[in-house]
Amino acid sequence: MVGPVDTNFHVVAPPSQRRRYPLDPLPGTAAEFAEDQSTTARECLDLMDSAGVAQAYLIASRFHGFDNSYCADSAAQHPTRFVAIANVDILAPDAPDRVDHWIGARGMHGVRFWGGGRGTASWIDDAALRPAWERVRAYGVPANAQTTTPEAFAATRRFLERFGDVPLTVNHLGHVPVAAGGGSPALAELLSLAEFPEVRVNFPVELAVAVTRGERQAREVLDALLARFGPRRLMWSAFYPSRQERPYAESVRLLREALAFLPPPDRDWILGGTARDLYPVLRR
Repeated sequence: MVGPVDTNFHVVAPPSQRRRYPLDPLPGTAAEFAEDQSTTARECLDLMDSAGVAQAYLIASRFHGFDNSYCADSAAQHPTRFVAIANVDILAPDAPDRVDHWIGARGMHGVRFWGGGRGTASWIDDAALRPAWERVRAYGVPANAQTTTPEAFAATRRFLERFGDVPLTVNHLGHVPVAAGGGSPALAELLSLAEFPEVRVNFPVELAVAVTRGERQAREVLDALLARFGPRRLMWSAFYPSRQERPYAESVRLLREALAFLPPPDRDWILGGTARDLYPVLRR
């Protein structure tokens, strides 16, 4: 299958299915929930089809806590369109066993580690958490740490010095301030992680939208990412279904417009090739 891949969709069970898939928001996230964030896989597919998006990563919602059943079951119903990524509390004593359950037993495709609830992933290089990372390494699946911000980049570097062979995605551009342009210290730290070949960066469509508006700082950031990571290590997401300023199809159209200056092979890598490289099951 060819075409774009959105690397960050969340599914939340609708009220009619919550006896089987109850809500259990992660600590510190309950106030963020609104009923319009209940999104089924079918609704995700409708959005994707409206925009010509071929496939997507389904990431278990924080509103289901660390029970990834709804995400796993949703992705399994559409195996050619989705991969499923599990939330795991890396601070829990049984974190390695949770990786075994969701990857080994339930057949999910990747892991997003949380340090309990909300908070910067400064724990990423904690020696006590290495058994969980070792389990991910043994399975050979991709992972990311929620939330990696500039404050966690130093710890992320120390982690990569030990686990540089683990495919690690820095999500949402590492929350680097785009308005600071290409010369910000935070961006420089993010770019320095490019020396580790298994690091990839997921950037939000809003970066591309700013490029289409002619914002110099956004173009500087995009150019810097291309120069250091290259198109084969960059991915994107519109980060739906959280509240957005525009329809999904419009966001994807603007993404394509922002990347139009690139040679077609480079553009295709960012739009979908990198995402399929990270999860080869999407190439089947």
